[in-house]
Amino acid sequence: NSAKISHESAEKIQPKRAKANIWGIGDYISLQRLDKPSHMLDGKALLQMLSEQKPKDLPSLQKRSQVERVGVLLASHGDIDSLSELEKYAKTAVMKNPAVPLPSFTRGIASKLGWLAIRKEIINQYLAIGENTNYRMNSELQAEALEKALETSGIDADVFYGYNFEQPFVADALESMQKDDVKHIVVFNQSTQYSYATTAEDFMDVHDYLDENKDFAPEVLGVKQFSDDPRFRSLLAKRLVESVEKAFPGVPYEDICIVMGSHGLPEPLLEKNDPAVAQMINAVNDIKTRLPEGLLVKHGFLNDNFFPGVEWIHPTAEELVDSIVQSGRKHILLYGRLSFTVHHRATFYDLNVETRQKILELLPDAQVVLADNFNSDPELARLFADLTIEALEGKQHTVAIAPETEQVPLN
Repeated sequence: NSAKISHESAEKIQPKRAKANIWGIGDYISLQRLDKPSHMLDGKALLQMLSEQKPKDLPSLQKRSQVERVGVLLASHGDIDSLSELEKYAKTAVMKNPAVPLPSFTRGIASKLGWLAIRKEIINQYLAIGENTNYRMNSELQAEALEKALETSGIDADVFYGYNFEQPFVADALESMQKDDVKHIVVFNQSTQYSYATTAEDFMDVHDYLDENKDFAPEVLGVKQFSDDPRFRSLLAKRLVESVEKAFPGVPYEDICIVMGSHGLPEPLLEKNDPAVAQMINAVNDIKTRLPEGLLVKHGFLNDNFFPGVEWIHPTAEELVDSIVQSGRKHILLYGRLSFTVHHRATFYDLNVETRQKILELLPDAQVVLADNFNSDPELARLFADLTIEALEGKQHTVAIAPETEQVPLN
């Protein structure tokens, strides 16, 4: 019942290269470069830079990849492996993240003052989860699994990962691709929904690199989200049932409650019609129909609400606890795969420390288990591979990231 985290055992490895990739099935995007200070202010402005590319007939990717190099970028905010990285990570997040409701000219001083204000709290959070989230290692394993899945389809591709707020940065991954003379790139976010605060930030980082390195002009297609894809929904439900059986063998479903934690957002982004929350709720409602009868599913948000005076979406995962107690169920599965494919601070702390602690305060005899995340799951890698192939063969709606593309507003 300890709140201290015991991480999945995995061999420590160093990233072989900056790997990156961004996922999202949606409308084709063309991003005209935005003014660097202002593009950080308004995630909605990113959608106003999008234009749609319909599915089209193209030669087989297998044939083309034998001639021109293909790369995949798995991108995200990233996370730290050591407390020595935390200050720079936190300050960079304040400087860049569209979810932070501050104008650009205030962000420099805000990052310094904000760090002083949250330093003790956030350090204690990382100490509670064992300091190291293994985020880079699991990103590396995820990239390797995708590379193997593409290889089984006859596609010789290099898969990279890169982050917005931590090394290796998205720009590091793209620099590696440029050195490798990659001609076709597909970008995924390591979360499953499309938000102005996540995938849109990835697309802007890619766009900025291309804008600053005009001698590098590959075809770049972004997958906005795959939360709506029936193949992902099926896999999510399948892994959820497997996690229940692994955590609570022999326990009747009527005594089990699943707490699904997903990416939280601040009200300013919700007011700009950020689409992620609707995608999350839609996915939860669909997953409920795919589960065995008797299982109870609760959904709450994991909010990075470090900034005073900013309201975030509710209910949080922690706020679900009273209703869990009222249900009378004492076998609680904490599940982070709805929004995330790799565990990080939010799932390890907000879900597996704060929510767990409150459950045990009210239900001391409850059994609370954090389910594994996807990481290098071969079936997720297969889905990524299929989405990559479909994007590059023109069989999916994608987002084209190219500074020179004409701006066409997307409704």
